[in-house]
Amino acid sequence: YYEVLLHLFGAKLEAQDDSNLLALFQKLVLLTPGFLPISEIEEPIFGIPHAPNACLQFLRYLRSKGDTVHARKVYRTVIFESSLGNIFNEFDEDMMVTFVEEAVALEQDSSGKKADKRNALVRLLEEASKLFEDTELGRKYQERLREVKLAGPPTNEGALFLEDTTMGTGGSANLLNEKFNKFQVVFLRRDCSGAINRTPIDFGGLFDGLTDEDKASWCIETPGRHQDENVAPVEFLGPSMPAQRGYCSFLVQKDESAYRNTLDRLPLQNPLSGIHWHYPSSALWLFVGRNPLGNLNLRGRPEHTDSITNDGTWHFQYSGQKTWFL
Repeated sequence: YYEVLLHLFGAKLEAQDDSNLLALFQKLVLLTPGFLPISEIEEPIFGIPHAPNACLQFLRYLRSKGDTVHARKVYRTVIFESSLGNIFNEFDEDMMVTFVEEAVALEQDSSGKKADKRNALVRLLEEASKLFEDTELGRKYQERLREVKLAGPPTNEGALFLEDTTMGTGGSANLLNEKFNKFQVVFLRRDCSGAINRTPIDFGGLFDGLTDEDKASWCIETPGRHQDENVAPVEFLGPSMPAQRGYCSFLVQKDESAYRNTLDRLPLQNPLSGIHWHYPSSALWLFVGRNPLGNLNLRGRPEHTDSITNDGTWHFQYSGQKTWFL
């Protein structure tokens, strides 16, 4: 019965059928503590392998519809009003972090009064600090909590973000420099749909044609996996979805012809026209993720600090989805 509920919940999400979705969610919430430890459905018919994933997908679904009221009900039920937060965290910490961040983003994007938004964020970050207590994650949530209490709620409309409509003017270079000098990172909202080359890049063929120096840059970025594992780059980068699940990278740097040809295939060669970037040497760093288990998050690079000697780097998402924590 419990497994059938998960299948039914996934079917309704896939069909965007809202009827009885909240009632199904409440049934899953009530029943899950009686079905521990959490087990995963090996071949979920509609992409919901277990209750943590069901709650995450439901929260995302409600956010995508702009249904803030019911989205709040979902995250508050999991984090504030039940033991599910701890249960889900023990099962899959990464997924629980993603759930918390979805809830934080919901409150940051909400259109309510500033005081209400701040109070909601404070309570949410307080619970997150307790949920991940005595861990590095817990300490980070405590730091974010202090920042919210001191400065008010963060917002996605701050000076860190630049809209596409502000670019292309004579002052764009000054505006970029002003924001970059303050934050050391700038997010530019830009619609590149009209510029994207619809022909997919053959990453496998590209890698196969590189010089040995560039091929030596092949790196398995997924935490817990090692360079000596049998992951053939050309197979991993091929057009068909392989069985491997991972996140890998390589450089196109030493081969000038391959560098130019690859750059010409990108939708953007320079994110801001009229601004010239200085690089001691030209390079493209390509990251490719393969995730046959599309409903389960795939970890990227572990947290790190880059050391660079040029003007900076700019990043373009060619396809798929990726969540960055900066």
